[in-house]
Amino acid sequence: MVRTIIGATIGVVFGMLILAGWGAWYGYENGVPSAKLPPGWEAAGVSAFSVSVFLFWMGMLPGAVIGGAAGFGSWLVRPTRPSKALPSGWVKTFPVR
Repeated sequence: MVRTIIGATIGVVFGMLILAGWGAWYGYENGVPSAKLPPGWEAAGVSAFSVSVFLFWMGMLPGAVIGGAAGFGSWLVRPTRPSKALPSGWVKTFPVR
């Protein structure tokens, strides 16, 4: 269960970073008409912030679902202790062709 929560949390963080990156790219390329900012770095920062604030659910929800599913899947298929394939003292040999 902890893996599912960790996966969902990481998914939310990455979803928000992707959303902010998209907003920054959009602001850098197109500017921010509502703030009367021309395309550039300032518009990129304002657009990244505003997109992250107003569309946060678009980054959080898919990120949490995908991350939670990945965490749940890794919880279902846990790594196990390595099993001994051969008893101690045996030597593994391969047939020679």
